[in-house]
Amino acid sequence: MIRSFGATYDDGHMVNDHLYYWGRCVYSASGAIRVYAEGARLLVPSAQAVWVPPGAHSSLNTRRRTSLKTVYLPAERCRELPYRCQGVEVEALLRELILDIVRTGYLDSNVRGHAARAELLEMLLIRAAVSPFSLIMPSDARARRAAEIIRHNLVTSPTLESISGSVGVSARTLQRLFLHETGMHLAEWRQAARMMAATETLLDGVSVAEASLAAGYASPSAFICAFQQRTGRTPLQFRQKRRD
Repeated sequence: MIRSFGATYDDGHMVNDHLYYWGRCVYSASGAIRVYAEGARLLVPSAQAVWVPPGAHSSLNTRRRTSLKTVYLPAERCRELPYRCQGVEVEALLRELILDIVRTGYLDSNVRGHAARAELLEMLLIRAAVSPFSLIMPSDARARRAAEIIRHNLVTSPTLESISGSVGVSARTLQRLFLHETGMHLAEWRQAARMMAATETLLDGVSVAEASLAAGYASPSAFICAFQQRTGRTPLQFRQKRRD
């Protein structure tokens, strides 16, 4: 049995940390959500989704009025799906399938046509591209403090030596911790945090110039270049797609 749920929430609505034994695909039909799950921070704009595997803790809050469509898969149907929480690019067929399942309310393999739709859903989730708007948070207390310093000082951009001194470790140790726990060097992690912050601001409707400077980019052109490299489209093309 695959279940579903659809609801619309006001700006700032918070769904507190939950542990589910079902896998969940949460699709943002409009608006946007921030998701905190298993050491990751994700931004899920409209027309994208987040996949949360069975057994993962997660919480979310909405940015603007947001319509969410959630499909729940039992653990036995999640064996080939991603084992960690991640943002998901939702193409047209997956979008229409999610909306159809939510309209139906459930998929039961004993009902004609339901089994085929369930198999299609699994295949599309397996093949879906990973969203570029995610940030792995380190679990080590020192590295996590450093990550928060970075996130709250994107414009001033403190040096590696300054950050490492603030958390009481050497610069070399801090670099090693970041690479081990996030898969990124500290400078790469800072760029990912900067990209997420700029994109969140962009979704609020501000100009590209304002979004880039507020996130610490040297210029709007630097943000546009970085955004294209990460997403394959310009910031304005991205924002227009969110409105379509």
